[in-house]
Amino acid sequence: MTSEISFKEFKASVDTTYEVLLKEGTFPLTLIEAKEITKNFRDGFEVFSLLFKSDKSEGDRPFDQMTMPLRHKKLGELHIFMTPVQVLEDGYLYEAVFNREKKN
Repeated sequence: MTSEISFKEFKASVDTTYEVLLKEGTFPLTLIEAKEITKNFRDGFEVFSLLFKSDKSEGDRPFDQMTMPLRHKKLGELHIFMTPVQVLEDGYLYEAVFNREKKN
């Protein structure tokens, strides 16, 4: 479950591939950045963002913002809400932002 995966675990998976699982087939996304956001948030919460990159070969345009079903070799199956944030020459960038209570 995504809510059980810590920022530290996501950070450790930077530069690894996640497989998006859709009816149309699967395609790879690479986690290229995991960044903590620390300013202006109250104690007891963790706030961070994840930035994923896909190849342009996965379509002519990025996917709409949606919850993506993913599989990762170490983290297992998870669902992450992502928003397309940038079109690159060779692919697309998607961002996921987490704002949740820290686990003790």
